[in-house]
Amino acid sequence: MLHKLTGDELAGLEQDAAAVVLMWQPTCGPCTTAKYVITTLSKEYPEVKCYMCNSRESRGVKAHFGTKGTPTFLFLQHGKEMVALRITGVKPMATFHNAIKAITEDESGHE
Repeated sequence: MLHKLTGDELAGLEQDAAAVVLMWQPTCGPCTTAKYVITTLSKEYPEVKCYMCNSRESRGVKAHFGTKGTPTFLFLQHGKEMVALRITGVKPMATFHNAIKAITEDESGHE
């Protein structure tokens, strides 16, 4: 299930063990494909909370994460971005699966 992310929900991200945020804009061509990707991920990984954030409407979220381009995928654990996993643009699905695997593993390295 997809959720809309605005500045009001930022504090609530800390409650999500694992989350993916798609920063997008309505005028961005590649964002159409990115929406398909985030929708697919939300269905394949119901344990991961998936958000979409219109960076034009939610400039506070954009500033909070320091995103510049769209589409940008952010991978979070308890509200903290795993910056090394950030994906700008649309990549092969395996790239997204690997990033989700990284945010869903516990400290011992097991899912």
